[in-house]
Amino acid sequence: MLHRVLGNPFPWHGHYYCAWAVTVLVAAQIVLLRVVKPDASAGLALCTVSALSYFIKAHRDLAVVANVTILFTWGVRLVMKGVPVARQEVGEATEVQIVLSQTLWIWLLSAPTVFAVSMDRHEFYSIWPWVGIAMCCFALLVDFFETGSVDGRLCRNPYAFCSLSLSWGLFLTIPFAWTLVFPVAFSCVVIFSPGGTIWLEAKRRAKILRDPAAHDYHRATSPFFPMPPGSYAKVPRNFKRLCCLDF
Repeated sequence: MLHRVLGNPFPWHGHYYCAWAVTVLVAAQIVLLRVVKPDASAGLALCTVSALSYFIKAHRDLAVVANVTILFTWGVRLVMKGVPVARQEVGEATEVQIVLSQTLWIWLLSAPTVFAVSMDRHEFYSIWPWVGIAMCCFALLVDFFETGSVDGRLCRNPYAFCSLSLSWGLFLTIPFAWTLVFPVAFSCVVIFSPGGTIWLEAKRRAKILRDPAAHDYHRATSPFFPMPPGSYAKVPRNFKRLCCLDF
């Protein structure tokens, strides 16, 4: 397939195609941002990278097909639902900043897939795919039942939970030591960046002091892990701190 045209520099073919992915993403963002909204351009670029990564060697292994399909599905989700709007309240970004930030975000999410599917067939693991697929499917299911709002029904940060679960699920589907850095870096971006989870939680804590409705929502809804509406209020406080990341 594509490796016959682009090359297959063993044993560095995974790194080689991860570098190629950056070039494709930058070009896709520059072109797409002129015709569609930023969220849609990110989704379309993610779909493009996932499709091209499959055709590098076109393996038919379960782990490969599932990995690429899930990544493509998340790209479609971004096109249709976008990113929660509160992440954009940090300030207006220039076109260059949008291209760079979205390229980094998409690359960190898609690099484990690009790296893994470019490896040879005998290098795949047989134990982990089901664990990774289960995580990704659960993330997609939670996202399906959410409204796309920054304040979720099942948890306060549904976008963070779903995207992080997807990132780690894609990694576990075909785990390589070389690609561990990508879900770790992606987690740091989602949690610590401006507009990320910590930023949103700080904004909510400031709001609950003057808004009774916000206080009730904060008390009844898990900050990260999805739970049935209203059930979080019954969870013991110590358990919330230890297991629910509610500090």
